[in-house]
Order: sequence, then C-alpha cells, then structure tokens
Amino acid sequence: MLDICVVGFGALGSFYSFALEKSGQTQVTAVCRSNYEVIKDHGLNIDSNVLGKHEAWRPYRVAASTQEAADRPYRFVICSFKALPDVTSTPDILGPLLNHADAFVLIQNGVGVERELRRRLPTATIISGCSWADATIVENGRLLTQYGLEHVTLGTHPLPDGEPEEGSVKLLTDLLLKGGTKPEPESDIVAQRWRKVLWNAAYSGLCTTSRATMGELLAPPNLELVNGTIRGIFDEIILIARTSGIHTGTLLEDEAVGIIRRTKPSDFKPSMLVDLEANRPIEVEVIFGEIVRKAAEVGVPAPRLQALYTTLKVIQHKILAKRK
Repeated sequence: MLDICVVGFGALGSFYSFALEKSGQTQVTAVCRSNYEVIKDHGLNIDSNVLGKHEAWRPYRVAASTQEAADRPYRFVICSFKALPDVTSTPDILGPLLNHADAFVLIQNGVGVERELRRRLPTATIISGCSWADATIVENGRLLTQYGLEHVTLGTHPLPDGEPEEGSVKLLTDLLLKGGTKPEPESDIVAQRWRKVLWNAAYSGLCTTSRATMGELLAPPNLELVNGTIRGIFDEIILIARTSGIHTGTLLEDEAVGIIRRTKPSDFKPSMLVDLEANRPIEVEVIFGEIVRKAAEVGVPAPRLQALYTTLKVIQHKILAKRK
C-alpha cells in the first residue's frame, strides 16, 4: 500500500482522497486543519455522480496538523488547500512534511502556485492538478456532494536544470483512474493552468465583486452588461499568455468560446465568493496578481484585470483586518 498525505480536506481534498483509497492501492493520511473533529467523530457522507453514495467514510488516518502527520515517508503529499501567498506560503503550511516526500501535488487554482515550493525544494517533483469538478461540502462539513462531470489534468513542472520526472504523474493518473475519476496526463501543465484561470478570473472575479451567483450574473438584464466584459477579460488573458510565450496554439481561444457556450445560469457560487461571504481570505494573488504582473512584464495592457485585481485586493485587506 502506498502512503499518501492530503493537506486540506475540503471538497476537492476529500473527493480525491476517497478516489485514491477506492483504488485499493493507497492509504491516505488526511490533515484536517479546520474540520478535524467532524471527520474524526462522524466521518464524511458522500453523494457523487462519479464515485457513488457512501456513508460515514473516513480516510486511513486523520491528523489535526502537519506535525502529527510527519511521522512517515509519503509517496505523494497532495496540497488541496487554497493558495494564499499573501497570507501564508505553501512551504510554511506544509512545514515538516517538506522532508517526508519527494513528490508534491498542487490541486489549487491560479498560476505560479508552484513557485514558492520550487524555491524551497529545487530538486523535488512538483505536479500540478487542474480540477474541473463541481464538488461542495455541506451540512456543517458532514456531506460531500459532487454533481455533473469531473475532470482533472495532471502534469509535472520542469526542474530548473533538467526534464521533469514523469513516472509520478503516470502513477497518480493510474491510481485516480482505478478509483473512478477521470484524470488526464498533460505535457504542458502551465498552459492548462492558464486555461483554468480564464474561468477563475472572469466568473469568480465578477461574481465576487458584484456578490452575485452565476445565475444572477448571467440572467437578464445583467447578461447584456457583463457579456462584453467577460469576453474582454478572456481576450486580455489570452494575449498575455501568447505574448509570454505560452505555447497554447488555439487552446485558450477555443476554451474561451467553449466556456461561453457551456455556461448556463445557476445558483452556483464560485469559491472566491463563498470565501468572501465567510470572511475568509480570497485567492486574489494567484488568480489576478500573477497575471497582472505578467502583463506589466511583457507590456500588455490589461485594464479589466487590473481593475478587478485592485478591487479584490482592497477586499482582501478588509478581510485580513477583520480576522486580526
């Protein structure tokens, strides 16, 4: 059995942990930073289109901290917590676990999320996972729901002085496939992260600044107001990516059009809006700050992204001040 540590046992962390244990080849140690008592005492009910229905599931081990979990080596340490470099860095969150694995998996939103970890661990295998899954924790942390399709792309970030190690991606893909999910290995994971950030920047940004659900944002009369802005945000991100030398071909352009065609009004709230309503820090830096800085670096005007970044950064400062 392979030991795997998952840090951050929210919707995605618990979903992929269950899939990994469902493969029959792994045992998961879950570091539950805020829901330790719930998972330890009650377990997690699961209602998933992909993984089925299960009651009171618990992972192999539940730990309250990374210090408690750092008592053994792991084949993978999976980071499924929010990437908040303006609050706490990923290496600081992992703490002693940095010395207990050679392969780290970042199932997080945004671009550049691997940078701090790479500085701390220059020779480690760092895998990015871009997940497209409508998974939510409800009922005070006791029920995981997942509806519709699920898809995750997995790829390795290159080492500073060499090619990426691909064996870990193949192993992780095989495990998740056996567990019932739909993983796909990806040779250019950076391009995939820019694809995902189209959605995050446009819809999360506008829903959060307007405090609107997707249904409210895309229903008349708002649709006429926001449609051009959404397309403009897509265009800015695409131009920044192409000018930066991200070799996507028509990937981003096709994805932008596809998102517009696929998106239907619903009561869905992006996680950034959910965090704002709960007075939790939002992922403003990895979704907006990184792109705005890249735009300045390559000389591409990005007025819409800059306006969203400025507004959301002010909101972030207010959240952090309240939490103090």
